[in-house]
Amino acid sequence: APGQLDLQSDAYIALMSFTLGAPGMIVICGTGSMLLMLDGEGRQQAAGGWGYLLGDAGSGYTLAREGLLTVIDAVEEVGPATPLTEDALTYFGSDTPRGLIDRIYAPEATTAWIAGFARYVLTHAHEGEKTARAILQRNMERLARSAAQLISSAPEAARVGLYGGIFGHSELARAFFTDALQRFSPGAEVCTLDYPPELGALIHLFRKRGTLT
Repeated sequence: APGQLDLQSDAYIALMSFTLGAPGMIVICGTGSMLLMLDGEGRQQAAGGWGYLLGDAGSGYTLAREGLLTVIDAVEEVGPATPLTEDALTYFGSDTPRGLIDRIYAPEATTAWIAGFARYVLTHAHEGEKTARAILQRNMERLARSAAQLISSAPEAARVGLYGGIFGHSELARAFFTDALQRFSPGAEVCTLDYPPELGALIHLFRKRGTLT
């Protein structure tokens, strides 16, 4: 109806661009992370999306944070040396490891900026560096467990779409997630999106009006 407002989340819009309204799930992994499923009754179920302070497994922020923790362990000699130490000094613009404190806690330091350090974790994971690879695998398995748990409540929604910068830039992240999900939920199908999320809003509208072809 004219003047009617239909408010949906950006995650739902991305989900529509993947499922076209059929049962399925989208796993979004960028600066943050979230899972959203549409079951056979048209109900939405979410997992993750707790924000950078409380989790967001696999997100750029979480990968960056866990990478920085390995740097701290290396600097304090309670963990193995890591190439991420030099990367952190370069990326955050610090002359010394302790100088990272001022840079990361500065008022102008945004979550997106900190999350950008994840690209170094991904690079080293792809190169086979053990610590970075373990960070990525652990996070992808955590995401896959969440996806499998959602699927257990709605087996008809076992088609899973991957979206976001981490999946887009890391073949290894996609492989770790896919392998783990197939262990936890045999028969689940992992896909990429056929349409950009921006079209999800239109797809939702067409479905609502009964005009989706």
